[in-house]
Amino acid sequence: MATPPDFTAGAVLTAAQMNKIGMWLIERQTIGTAVSSVDFTSCFTSDFENYRVHYLGNSASASAAIILQLGTGSATTANYNSYLRTAYATWGSLGTGQDAITDGLHLCFAGTGMAGTLDIMAPNIAVPTYAYGGFGNSTNGGYIAGRQTDSTAFTSAHIKARSGTITGGSIAIYGYNSQT
Repeated sequence: MATPPDFTAGAVLTAAQMNKIGMWLIERQTIGTAVSSVDFTSCFTSDFENYRVHYLGNSASASAAIILQLGTGSATTANYNSYLRTAYATWGSLGTGQDAITDGLHLCFAGTGMAGTLDIMAPNIAVPTYAYGGFGNSTNGGYIAGRQTDSTAFTSAHIKARSGTITGGSIAIYGYNSQT
C-alpha cells in the first residue's frame, strides 16, 4: 500500500518529492463567443502521468455533447468509446439518459451553466488512454467513462461541441502523478 509523503518542518524538499504530490495547472483558456473549438496544442507531456480537465461553460448553440479529442497537433477523431449517463431527468427527479460516441471523450452535455471534470489517464504514453468524470448543467447531471484505443503518445487536447458552437466560460488542464 502506498504511503503519502511524510515531510517534517524545516526539511528541504527535492524536485522528485514535489513532483509526486499535488495537481499542477498546465494551462487555462477563456472560451470566446460562438467558437467552434478551444485548442490546447502542447498540454500533455512526460512531466505528468495523468491530467484533469475542468470545463465551465456558459452556453452552447445546440443541445449536444461537449467533447474532448486527443491529438498530436490536430485532433484525432476516431477510435473512441465514450459514454455519458445522466442520473437525473431534471434536477430533483430521478431518471436516466445516455449517450455513446466514437469521435471523442465526453466532457459534459450542453445546456446553460455547464460544468464537467474529466480525469485522463496516461494520454502521453503510447498505450490506450482511459478517462472518467462527471458533469452538470442547468437541467441535469451525471457521469462519464471513456477510452481512446490508439497506442499514441498524445500531446494536444481539442474541446468542442459535437454540433454548433460554445460560448463563454473557461477550461483548465491540470497535471498530476500517481503515488508510485
